[in-house]
Amino acid sequence: STQPSRMLGRLFKTAAAVPPRTAACERILKAVHRAEPKVVLDLGCTDPSVFATLATQVEKVVGLLKVDAEDIDDAQVLKELKSELRSFNVEPAVMIGGVMPQFDNDFDAVVTEDMLSYMPEGVEGILQEVHGTLRPGGVFVGEIGADGNLETFRMACYDILREEGIDAMPHDPYYFPTDMEMKKLLQAAGFEVKAMNQINHKAVFPCKLGREDMALLDYMHLGMGSPFLRALPDAAARRKMVQEVTHMCYSSMFQEAKWTYQSIRLQFTAVKPG
Repeated sequence: STQPSRMLGRLFKTAAAVPPRTAACERILKAVHRAEPKVVLDLGCTDPSVFATLATQVEKVVGLLKVDAEDIDDAQVLKELKSELRSFNVEPAVMIGGVMPQFDNDFDAVVTEDMLSYMPEGVEGILQEVHGTLRPGGVFVGEIGADGNLETFRMACYDILREEGIDAMPHDPYYFPTDMEMKKLLQAAGFEVKAMNQINHKAVFPCKLGREDMALLDYMHLGMGSPFLRALPDAAARRKMVQEVTHMCYSSMFQEAKWTYQSIRLQFTAVKPG
């Protein structure tokens, strides 16, 4: 089973140096530092520069790794991920499926860079759990893919599966709400929403160095796009789908030898009243 390593493959590194800050990291740190937190939970650990930087600035960071229930037997990968977090002075914790573990202390802040985007079952439950782990007055700062994010790629996958007589919806790995939907969900979980901003820009597909021209292929085979492929019964059908998606996306998404996409994200700051 490769799910945890696929989902968090970008987390692996060669040295314990703090990674250069991503744009998302800068936005999250700026928002969270206003609250002057001492104890912080990183929900999902999807951006190493977030937890690694926080660990140098606050008293304690707990990093919560999300692992799908059917992949919990991948002990080696989990062990490596945990030791990696410890190398950044981050205390590891594991969330199986959508259920958060019990923590000893309340957090001053919870940050999440992208994990909520990959909860197609919806985020209602996890938002309530985050609310429960925060102390009164605690802050929740995060980003999530918004309605319209990755649209060209997603619609290509939907179209091709439809031609095969398959409904793509149950295989769609994403959750991209509108700003109003996200605001209502946070409020329903008990939060006071302080800020909700949409960030819209051209982004490059995540990929290993030197594989920029293959990024879409890697993303479909090994990355978060792979659930669409797994909807098909055999290797030949999957190969054909990759070729067709590549063909459909090429003119609008392949630029200067790189695969790009229209990134539409919501950045939010919410507070637990108290």
